[in-house]
Amino acid sequence: MRVSNADLLRQAQSLGLSSFRPGQLKAIKTALSGKKLLLIQPTGWGKTVIYQMVALNLGLTVVFTPLKALMRDQIERAARAGLRAELLNSDQDQATQRAILREAQSGRIQLLFIAPERLQNQLWQNVLPNLPIKAVAIDEAHCISIWGHDFRPEYQEIGAFVKQLPRRTPLLAVTATATKYAAQDIKRQLGRWVRSQRGRLSRPNLHFSVTKVKDESEKFARCAELVQHQGGTGLIYVRSKQRARELACFLQSQGVRATFYHAGRTQADKRRIELGLMNNHYQVVVSTSALGMGFDKPDVRYVIHADFPDSPLNYVQESGRAGRDGSAAEVILLASKTDVDARYHDLKKLADNLGAQINSDTAKDAVAKEILQMALEEALGIAILPDPVGITISIIKIAVAYNKHRTDSVNAYIRARRDDLDAIVQYPDNKGCRSRYLTTYLGDRWARSCHTCDNCLGLPDPPPPPRPLQKAARRFKTDFQALRVEYLDESPFMEGYCLKGGSHSFTASEIDKAQQAQTPIPASIFQALEDMARLKYPLGEIRGVVGHRRSGAFVNQLATALGLPAYLLGGVFPTIPAGDSLIVVDYIYHEETMFSWGNRLVSAGAGSLYPLTALK
Repeated sequence: MRVSNADLLRQAQSLGLSSFRPGQLKAIKTALSGKKLLLIQPTGWGKTVIYQMVALNLGLTVVFTPLKALMRDQIERAARAGLRAELLNSDQDQATQRAILREAQSGRIQLLFIAPERLQNQLWQNVLPNLPIKAVAIDEAHCISIWGHDFRPEYQEIGAFVKQLPRRTPLLAVTATATKYAAQDIKRQLGRWVRSQRGRLSRPNLHFSVTKVKDESEKFARCAELVQHQGGTGLIYVRSKQRARELACFLQSQGVRATFYHAGRTQADKRRIELGLMNNHYQVVVSTSALGMGFDKPDVRYVIHADFPDSPLNYVQESGRAGRDGSAAEVILLASKTDVDARYHDLKKLADNLGAQINSDTAKDAVAKEILQMALEEALGIAILPDPVGITISIIKIAVAYNKHRTDSVNAYIRARRDDLDAIVQYPDNKGCRSRYLTTYLGDRWARSCHTCDNCLGLPDPPPPPRPLQKAARRFKTDFQALRVEYLDESPFMEGYCLKGGSHSFTASEIDKAQQAQTPIPASIFQALEDMARLKYPLGEIRGVVGHRRSGAFVNQLATALGLPAYLLGGVFPTIPAGDSLIVVDYIYHEETMFSWGNRLVSAGAGSLYPLTALK
C-alpha cells in the first residue's frame, strides 16, 4: 500500500505527533509495503506509533504483548489516538471473548491485543480462519529469543503463526534491546524474509556514572545520600525480595519516602505502589526486576542499581526507565567486588545444578513437569517462584523451550551468560564513554561518546557518604538478627527481627527481671526495639501493633512510640481492619506461639505480619 509522506504526516498529527522522529517514517512505509521488519530502537523512540499507523491504514492488526498491564496501557493509548482497539485475555468470560472476535471478524476493530498463549486457545483457533488479519505486531520482541534478557517460551509459538499468514502480511517485531545474537535468533524464528532496522540506541539525556563501594553498609549509606540529593522520583534496582524490603526500610528510617516492590507482593499492593509512583507519592521505589515491563512513567529522574546486573542488556533495559520525557536523568551503578564475586558464584551454581538435573535420567520427567508448572505460574503471575537450588526462571525456560533438557543448548546459553557477565563486570573500570561501551555491546554501529557520563566529564570519585549515614547503615546491617516464622502453607509472615543476644545475655536477664517484677523493660532495651522497628520495618505500610495482654504495657508503649494503634490478644479477639499489615510483638520468640497468633490473625482478616521480639 502506497501512502504519500504528506498524508502519513497528517495521520501522525491526528494521533498526537507533531513530526516523525528519525527512522519512524521509514519503518511505517516498510510495513505498509508488506515487508517484515525487526525494529530495534531505544526506549521512548515511539515504537507504538508504528503499528498504530499500520492499523490506521490497513485495518485489523494483531498485537502480541506479554502482560495484561501492557495490554491495558496500549488500549488506553489507542483510544486516546482515536483507534478502535480491544484485548482478549483470560479474565474475560467466553461471551465477552466471542463478542470481541465477532467485532474483529466484521472489520470494526483496528488493533487487537493478545498474549502469545492465546494461539493455543480453542476459541481463537476456531475463529482464526475468518479473521481479516491485515498485519501483525510483536511488542517486546526480545522475549522470542533464547538470548534475550526476558526469554519466554510461549513467544516461540508466534513464529509458526506468522508463517501461516500470506507472505505479504506486514510484520513488525519491536524491541528496545536486542544483541546481535538475539536479533539473529528473532529473525530466524520469524522467517527468512525479515529485515531489521536498528536505530542509534544511545540516550543523550541519560548521564551514566559508577560509584564504587567497599561493603553493604557503605552501599546503603550511599543510596540514602543519593536519594536525598536527587530531585524528583527514582528507582533503585536490587536482586532479591528481601534486599528490596531491607533497603526501603533503611531509606524510610532516614526520612526518605520509600517503598519496595517485588513479584511476591499482592496485586493490590503492586497497583497501589504503581499509582503512588505515577503520582510522585514516593521519592523512590526499591524493586527487583519485577517493576519493569508495563510500567511507563515518563519523568523518572534517576535509576540506581544497588546490586550488580547480570549483563549490559539487563542494565540498559532497566536504566532506560529513566528520563523518558527527554529531560536529563541520572543512571548510577554502585559497584563492589563482593557483588561481582557473588554473580559469578550464582552463575556457576546455576550451571552445576541444571547439569545435575540433565544428567539424572530418573529425574527428567518429574523435573520437566515441575519446571513447566513453575514457568506457567510465573507467566500468569499467580505464585512466587521457589528457588531451592538456585535455578533462575531464565534457565528453567531454556530447559522448557529446548525439548525439556538439551545439554548442548543449555551449555551454549550458560556460555553466553558468562560472556554477558564478563562484559558488565568490565563496565565499571572502563575508562572510555560509558554510554558508548553499553550501546556498542548491544550492536549499535554508530555509537558515539555521550559527553555527559562521569568518564567523558572526567569527574573524580565522590567523597565517602556523611559519617552519620555510615554509622546508621552499619548499625542497620549489624545490630539485629533476622526472624523467620516457619509456616506449613503460604505464610502470612514476612521476615522480622530481634535484638542480638542469647538466653544468657544482659538483655535476657533484664527482660526476665522486668517480667518477674511486672515492671516495664529498661528504657535502653525499649529504645533499641523502637530503633529496630523504625530501621527494619516498612512503617509506611504497617497499620498496627499486636501482642498478648500479658505484654500489654510493652505492646501499647511500642504502638504509641510508632504512632500506630495497639491490638491485644487474649480474651475477646480484637477487630482488625481487613488486609491491615501488623507488627506482631513479644518479649521472647516462641515459634508455636507466633504460629498460633498468625492463624488467628489471618482468620480475622489481617494482611502481612511482621514478627518483632527482643530475643530469640
